[in-house]
Amino acid sequence: MDASASAALAACFGDVLRNELLLRVALLDHVHSMAIEDLNEALRAIALDPSEKRSRLGGT
Repeated sequence: MDASASAALAACFGDVLRNELLLRVALLDHVHSMAIEDLNEALRAIALDPSEKRSRLGGT
């Protein structure tokens, strides 16, 4: 994603959530690639069907 698209997306969030989101993105290189793939699949499913229950995946 290019910088202008990233900035536009980040602007959709409030200050606190945006800061948390950007911190997590900055730390993604420390996350196992399989976990990122699982997250991508879950986000795709939500994007394609927003009514899908989000409690399928565990975590905190």
